[in-house]
Amino acid sequence: MPSIINLIKKVLAKANPGEFFKKLENSTVDQKDVIHSNPNSPVRFDILANMIKSGTDETNVVLAGNSKDIYSLQTILGVRKSFLDIKKNPKNPKTTASVDFIKQIKMKAMGYGATSVGFTRIDSSEIFKDKAILFGNAIVLTMEMAKDAINKAPSVETKNEIFKIYRDLGVVTIKLASYLRKNGYSAHAGHPLGGLSLYPKIGQKAGLGWHGRHGLLISPGVGPRQRVAVVYTSINNLPFVKENKHSWIEEFCKTCGRCIKTCPGKAIYDNQIIHENGIITSIDREKCFPEFKSKYGCTVCIKECVFTNFDFEG
Repeated sequence: MPSIINLIKKVLAKANPGEFFKKLENSTVDQKDVIHSNPNSPVRFDILANMIKSGTDETNVVLAGNSKDIYSLQTILGVRKSFLDIKKNPKNPKTTASVDFIKQIKMKAMGYGATSVGFTRIDSSEIFKDKAILFGNAIVLTMEMAKDAINKAPSVETKNEIFKIYRDLGVVTIKLASYLRKNGYSAHAGHPLGGLSLYPKIGQKAGLGWHGRHGLLISPGVGPRQRVAVVYTSINNLPFVKENKHSWIEEFCKTCGRCIKTCPGKAIYDNQIIHENGIITSIDREKCFPEFKSKYGCTVCIKECVFTNFDFEG
């Protein structure tokens, strides 16, 4: 195992990380009949590329040399696999599914390890600028991060848990996409790390929670202590939700502001930027990333969020 890890490290050290992942993502951009971003789409801050680029002992985030680093390395390989597997899609995929099969999708996802599952339709404004997705039909997945590890933030234990869940939820998306293909549908596993679309907004649209002031999806039972991923699919008749019973969270967050007060980088806006297309910007990424990089993935905003320690019913 150590020799494999060292080999991966050497490959990543020699690669231009920006070009490495841009090439993967262009495998969707360059395909026919995909859904592209539009002029109003948000620009994604490339955390993954920046982490690899700054992967020194000082960052303690990627390739930091501890025994748990296999999580971050496996995560990176999972991102790669999520794109490479697209070529396994059937040439003439099915586009409708029975009620029973849709139930099976949820059961499979939960069986693979997802904490919650929802469905929504993605608008082009929710795709990051200059990116593209194969289908606008989305199966949205979440996975809980261990409370004891998050409560130690910032720490090595927290960082390990972050990448463990990135890895594990990535595996869930890849397995679910494979399951769909085996049943005649096309799919693309949208890995939780990086991502081509705006996951918190999509998770909210799928009815899985509500967008908090820290920019993260807050869900029943786990609060923001989770990661979100998407499987894009050719199934057009997924049960998309029209209402969200978690909207009350928005008013609660307006009166709280604990995440703003405790953020080490002062990166959370007092007043969120609400764009004309409804997209909300909550975080100054230029202030957030240095803390994320130097403090084991930081995660203080998740630890300090009231909903991390206060459960509410779904």
